Amino acid sequence: MSFIGIFCLMMEIWLLKGFPVIKDSPVTFEDLQIILAFTYLSVFVLWARFAFIKPPRFGRRNAEKYVGYVGNIFISRNADSISVMLDEILYSIKEVVELASEIDKQNIKIEEKYANTLIALISDKLICRIMLDKHPILFSKIYELANEKEKFNMDLGLLSMNFITCALDNRESFIYRESNEFSSSYFSIFKPICSGIYDNYKIVNNYSFLLTPDINDADQDYEKWRAYLFLLNMSIKAFLESSDVDESTSFLHWPKFTVQSIFHSLKYIDSSNELNYRHDSFKTMQELSNFFNSTSKLTCAINVNGVSKRYVDDFLSCLLFEAITYASNISSDYKVRKFIQKRIVWDELYRTSGFIRDEDCIVLSKVNNLIYDKIKEIEKNPNVDSVEMLVYILFVLGLEPVSEGVYGKSWRALHIKVLNWCENKLSSILDRYPNIVLECFPENITYHSEIQELRFSYGNKYDPVCFKLTKGPDSET
Repeated sequence: MSFIGIFCLMMEIWLLKGFPVIKDSPVTFEDLQIILAFTYLSVFVLWARFAFIKPPRFGRRNAEKYVGYVGNIFISRNADSISVMLDEILYSIKEVVELASEIDKQNIKIEEKYANTLIALISDKLICRIMLDKHPILFSKIYELANEKEKFNMDLGLLSMNFITCALDNRESFIYRESNEFSSSYFSIFKPICSGIYDNYKIVNNYSFLLTPDINDADQDYEKWRAYLFLLNMSIKAFLESSDVDESTSFLHWPKFTVQSIFHSLKYIDSSNELNYRHDSFKTMQELSNFFNSTSKLTCAINVNGVSKRYVDDFLSCLLFEAITYASNISSDYKVRKFIQKRIVWDELYRTSGFIRDEDCIVLSKVNNLIYDKIKEIEKNPNVDSVEMLVYILFVLGLEPVSEGVYGKSWRALHIKVLNWCENKLSSILDRYPNIVLECFPENITYHSEIQELRFSYGNKYDPVCFKLTKGPDSET
């Protein structure tokens, strides 16, 4: 471009000064102007083509230079430059995925090494944040191509975790738009990005970090949990509908720990908070309850594979049991204990309509067995967890079983078994370990050793409920 400008200037000066020219030359001054104009236009078109229309692509021959240039742009941390670079990478992503090696491959070629490096570069958290804002389709394209080429063991763990974490932290991201039908009817129906990834069981099974974002234990942002549980529900639906399910599948192993972090936050609740349905913990548990409800509907579908249904039922029962276990460890004052153990965990989670509606009560039966087995551990070796589980059941359900009927049918049998066990076993254990009452029992449940009796108080206005224990040799229930 500079050469053309200088040549045009020299021609004008030559003409103005009247310097000699070739006599009878076939090329006139006007012809030279036309040639230079055409050359200028050609250079501009070529520049526009390589800059905007068809930028250079990543390939075997230019892999080193391409990655080096991308690295320099990313190191600058300039958001605008990085955004332009990500747009160019989008044109090459097919070649990148095609050349990238899988984790267990030996003797990696040089172009495969650079393809892996390029994926590592875009896995950076800052790059993921810019990609989420400007080019989210690039993320989905990577997994679409991985599925198309059946490459299910690429090193995409950090990219998956960082990108999904950024997406959950950003309320304007595609996840919130596609999970909220009131925000956008088109995106919530067709889910152009989420469905390409989370509706595919092979992808979520092999790239487990798609379901393990970095969420703080103390995070009670119920909208963030709603978005995450939306992704998890989509993945479970894809799993239940898949015909390629392996009996040894473990794709819900890591999501289980992610969801359990909800329960860790229960310890941050104290009596200074407003303990009602407006509390963030309560709203978060409502989102988990909705997830239980929608997932239980999926498992009740007629065409669900038996192996898949059992796996999901085990997953749900494990989560519910863990919620009860964490709640039973709460040893706060009566007000906080009642809000957490009864209002949040028992009423919102255990009594979730999806579990109650299931005719066989499979999930609740599993949970009831886990609870009773945990309580029975007191017989062999009294430990804090088993004692607190017993106290939890007594505190939430009281010392009188509910009458037969629709209400309470899912836990009535458990309650009766626990009370029978208490009647025959508890007295001798409490006499042997008196500190159990002092350290684990709430203020409204007392034990009177002289008359072998438990008392449950509902306040000063009501007479306490008394439950007589049997003193003597242990007997099986």
